[in-house]
Amino acid sequence: KRPLRYRAVGLLVVPEALPDAFTANEVDAGKTYKGKTVTVYGQVSAIAVDLFGDPEVHFNFDEMGLESVVCTFSQKQSDELAELGVGQEVYMGGKCQGMTLSTVYLSGCVLLPIK
Repeated sequence: KRPLRYRAVGLLVVPEALPDAFTANEVDAGKTYKGKTVTVYGQVSAIAVDLFGDPEVHFNFDEMGLESVVCTFSQKQSDELAELGVGQEVYMGGKCQGMTLSTVYLSGCVLLPIK
């Protein structure tokens, strides 16, 4: 796959910082991230489809894939996401929905090109 270049929007964090922040202090992390636009930069672990048929990109931080950030996209972005590969480094931005179990969810995500 060809390398992609992206431009950050909102708060820029490495994906593993989100579950770490919510685990350390969920109240503080909620005030800092929840409901806000967050850009993550990291290595794609998986590209999948959720129960509603919407594409999603996973950033996993342990061998079991239990601690992760999941970025959900609209179905209209499926062709663009089909160009991504596991292991590829990308920037993605979306609204932080908080953490469920050990996964932080970002919704309404977009790939962010550098201009």
